[in-house]
Amino acid sequence: MLGGFGAVMMGRGNQRPHPARPVRTRRARRARARARECVLATPRMAGKHQPIKPVAETIAAFRSKNLDGMLEEGYQALFRQVIRQLYLRVATHKSRVFSSPTMSIPIKAHPNDISNTGNEVAKRLGKTIFPAFKEKVRDLPLVMDPSSLKNDSSSWFEAVLNHLIQIDEMLEEIDASNIMIWRTWRPNQDEKPSVHHLSMFLGKRITYQTEELLTGPFCTLLIACDKFFLGPNGSPLPSPTEYGLIDEKWDQLAKLSTSTINDTDALIQWIQKPKLSLAKEEWQELVEEVEYLLRSLDKHLHPALHQPYHGHESGSDEDIETLNATGLKFIKAGIPIVKLIRIFFNKLSRVSTYPHLVFSDPSLEMDAEVFMRLLVSTHDTQSYLHQYSNELKSSPNHRRALVDEIINVQGCLVDCWHGIERYWDALLVKKDCQVDQGVIVDNRVWLESWTTAWFLATTNAMLATGCQYPWPDPDDEPDTEEDDDDMAAGFMMFNGRFGGHGPFGNFEDEDDDEDEDDDEEEDDDEEDEEGDDDDDDDDDEEEDDDDEEEDDDDGDEEDGPGKKA
Repeated sequence: MLGGFGAVMMGRGNQRPHPARPVRTRRARRARARARECVLATPRMAGKHQPIKPVAETIAAFRSKNLDGMLEEGYQALFRQVIRQLYLRVATHKSRVFSSPTMSIPIKAHPNDISNTGNEVAKRLGKTIFPAFKEKVRDLPLVMDPSSLKNDSSSWFEAVLNHLIQIDEMLEEIDASNIMIWRTWRPNQDEKPSVHHLSMFLGKRITYQTEELLTGPFCTLLIACDKFFLGPNGSPLPSPTEYGLIDEKWDQLAKLSTSTINDTDALIQWIQKPKLSLAKEEWQELVEEVEYLLRSLDKHLHPALHQPYHGHESGSDEDIETLNATGLKFIKAGIPIVKLIRIFFNKLSRVSTYPHLVFSDPSLEMDAEVFMRLLVSTHDTQSYLHQYSNELKSSPNHRRALVDEIINVQGCLVDCWHGIERYWDALLVKKDCQVDQGVIVDNRVWLESWTTAWFLATTNAMLATGCQYPWPDPDDEPDTEEDDDDMAAGFMMFNGRFGGHGPFGNFEDEDDDEDEDDDEEEDDDEEDEEGDDDDDDDDDEEEDDDDEEEDDDDGDEEDGPGKKA
């Protein structure tokens, strides 16, 4: 339904963005391996997308058949079956969340009832559900203390089974909360941002980290429980005389419980982070996405430098399509746009950069509505940037589509910096003595410099397409393979906030004439690439200057963000 954790409908143009790539950490890979181990160790008691049978029902059924009590062997068998039901719930958590039949059922609630909104569900997870789960995990080694097992095995098993019922109920609450997050999320919610909405970034991060917790340390804890009554060779312990082995396993169980508690604490603390800290993580994720796109564009620009060595081909390597001179020209013109987006969001996300664009002090917080719109614009930027990058790398390129995507990306960035400017204006209106007006002045100077470079880069990229404004009829638009001489009339750019930006410099045709022989095409390509490489180097130098300017500020320490020293 949601295409994994990815595709989300954005407000601008009602188009789905490129799915965000999950971070493939070593820890995440170990978690997925443990999840597979759980599945392999679990009997097929339920289908992948079927509801998990509650542990309470399984235990109640056994108890109803053994009213006079069970032998220890029967209790051990029931214990392992219950543990494996918990395995199944944990290992299939993600797939069941997104295949839940309730996902598409509308939530009927009073307009003023916000209890089931995404933001409130996330708060409950951080304040109530995960803390309760943590306590159940903390108590598990206490309940399974083998010293009680030696004295009264029946009472020991009954207490452990009751505790496992409670753990299963907590896992069911975690499942239901993650399902509710995605039930309340709507593709068009960004058209009317609300403080009660949970952003796509936070929703998928909560789901990712929940899965890592359950299929990571907690799954390892369950595996240790499953082997609690097994000897070194995997066979059941024959008699209580071998309870010494259980003592050793109980010590290991206590250590695994502590590991699960620590990871749960980390998840709780992350959910309860200040909204600006979470936003900085989201902006940093976008910076990483931009870095990935730049590497991808560079591969298409210089495919010969990125050919895999013989015998080292990887299935994850991107297919590099050979582009003609026109396609290479479009990529060279588009790279400055992508780099400027990286600079902008890197400035927003970096904690140590001074001056900050958005201040973290509670008295200097951004208005909630303005903040939500800034996050929406961030999502839109990520979406349209991927679409623009894909359009750049496709052959033959469609000129109109390239310009459309540039306009879309530009609109998102305009929304971003206008929101930040409104935030600065609001701080100045407050006339708070804690507001350092000099910092805001410095921020405006930086932003004006950046926007000037931005309008220059976007205008040059539009000029490179040779399209005219207003648009001609689609049937009249020449294909990219044709000569561009008749289309080099320039592109009319709208007036930016720093004045009108018309054509910057002359547009030079770099397309190859299909009627020329191969030798002339090769010579033209070499000349074009040399000239464009010089331009690209200039862009890189300009960006490096900006990055150096930011890096110089990294070392500065401040008494408080946005405050006077």
